[in-house]
Amino acid sequence: MFKRFKFLSAVSALLISITVVLAGCGGSSVPYKKDDTYKDSKDNFITITAENEWRVKGSQNSEANYKVESTEYKGDSHSVVAISVKEKINGSDPLLVVNDYHYYILSPRENGFSLTPIGTSHPNSAQWKEFQEGFKGANDKEEFLKKEVANVNKQNIFKKTN
Repeated sequence: MFKRFKFLSAVSALLISITVVLAGCGGSSVPYKKDDTYKDSKDNFITITAENEWRVKGSQNSEANYKVESTEYKGDSHSVVAISVKEKINGSDPLLVVNDYHYYILSPRENGFSLTPIGTSHPNSAQWKEFQEGFKGANDKEEFLKKEVANVNKQNIFKKTN
């Protein structure tokens, strides 16, 4: 009896150790890193100041710092982020975040990433509510996110500049 308990304890400890090691090997799930700079077709420049913070310089001296938060809506490579204004530098907001949060599908690209808008935190945001219902009902979350990106014709594609 004691040998069996000892064996099961050893196996449990081994499985826990393997799980901890594998969980630690994941790395960052975002397709950018600190101090990288990206540019979109509208001449907005995003500088990654931290994993969850961006500084965006837009046209006509518009500039702001944004908080970028992960959400529970994730696939293998695509994920949904909530972007909010942390500080307006020149009194303007280049990404035009009019409510508390704007939700975007963050997709990796060969030379950067894209942001696909999918709604806002406004209580009447039908687009965001429809997305949430569709995501929860989807069997393959990654495939659902890819279809959402393909179905939306308004994407901001950011290419790395440095």
